[in-house]
This record gives sequence, structure tokens and C-alpha cells, in this order.
Amino acid sequence: MDSFQNKNEDNNLQANFKICQIPELAQEKEKSKIILFGDSLTQKGFQLETEGWAIKVANNYIRKQDVVNRGFSGYTTENTLPILEKMLKYEFASSEISLISIFLGANDAILPLDEQKPRPNLPSKRSQKLVPLVDYKNNLISMINFIQKHSEIKILLITPPPLMENRFYGYNRKNSHTIKYREAMKKVSIMKNCSLLDTWNLFKEKNFSAIFIEDGLHFDKLGNNLIAEGFMKTIEVDFPHLLPRSLNNLYE
Repeated sequence: MDSFQNKNEDNNLQANFKICQIPELAQEKEKSKIILFGDSLTQKGFQLETEGWAIKVANNYIRKQDVVNRGFSGYTTENTLPILEKMLKYEFASSEISLISIFLGANDAILPLDEQKPRPNLPSKRSQKLVPLVDYKNNLISMINFIQKHSEIKILLITPPPLMENRFYGYNRKNSHTIKYREAMKKVSIMKNCSLLDTWNLFKEKNFSAIFIEDGLHFDKLGNNLIAEGFMKTIEVDFPHLLPRSLNNLYE
């Protein structure tokens, strides 16, 4: 009797286990992720106090796409290139990526050491992050080649923005130098057939003192709002199928 009862209990447990088992995942993953890749201008895009642009983009895509901030403060194309390769391998393991934005160049465009000015009220240490223009261009091309080789991810390049030279970061940056990196990115976007958001056109004839915080480089509320609006407008023009209203809700 006990033996018969134990067998029935085992059968019931097995039946219940089968009911609770998670079905196998589909072979084809759903495109469910937008990655924002860049330096501090992207990292700070999730800051609440300045109403970061990345927060606004993420809010637009609620239930439609997971917006992932992969900003690395202080980094250049030189030291983010290996990070990009590692990152994409990890992100691919979890889900497919719809789009990646690349917002780099503000740190690459630092002036050569002999052209930098002493920092106000701070030690005289100077930045050595400068990435030569030709290397900047080649690094962008390498990033794009890696992405395009491994997937059909849409790519949105965002140019390094102008700055307010009379504020803190004017000691090691000049718009006359940064604009060369902007032009290099524009050429790469044409060469590699990538979408482009030109921050210089975005900020044209705007009040710079409202666009940037006191350091003259990072965005205040207006700057973040302009970037977010420009980002979504570029999606609308170049990738209308990726507009939130064009996407189904995830997992439904």
C-alpha cells in the first residue's frame, strides 16, 4: 500500500514539475534594446537634476524598447573601442539590439598640451586625452565595421557638440578645434551610410548659457531637451519603423 502511494506521489510531482517548466525560448530573439554609447555626455544623460536627454528617450520607449545607457565619463574613441566589442557580445547574449547611438569626440578633441591654458583655481595638471583627428576617424570606422559585421543594428552618430569657451572647459578645448572632429564624424557617416545627429545645427542660434551647466561642456535642461528632441526627430526621419508608435509592446 505504501509503495503504491509513493508511486502516485512521485507521478503527481512529475506532472506538477512539467506544468511549471518554462517553455523553451524561441530561436529568434526579439529586437528589444536601444543602446546609447558614449562619454560623459551620454552617462549624464540619466541625471535627474538636469532632466537628462537619455531619460527622455527612455520614457518615449516605455514598453517598446529597453533603453540602455552605456556612457563612460572621460573616455575617448581610443579607450571605448575595445569596450564596444565586449559590450556587444554581452548584450547580444540577452536580446537583439535595434539601434545603437555613438556620441563620442568631446574628449578626443582636447587641445594638444602646448595649446592648453592653466585651469582656473585648480592645480596646473593638464589633460593628455587628445586623440589625433585621423585616429578619431579610424576608430569610428572600426566601431561601425564591427557593428555592421555582426548584425543589422541601425547606427546613429551624434557629433561632439560646441562648448562655451569662456567657462571651465575652455582651458583645454576650443570650438575651432572641436569642429574638425564634428566634420570628421559627418564624413564617416556618409562613408559608412550611417544616420547623423549634428549637435552644431541643433544648438545654432540658441542661448548657450541655458544649454550648458557652469562648466560649459555638459548639458543643462535646455541642452538635454534639444538632444532628446533631435534624437527622436532623427529616428522619425531615418528609422520610422523604430518610432515608438510603430513598435509592438514587448512580450505581448
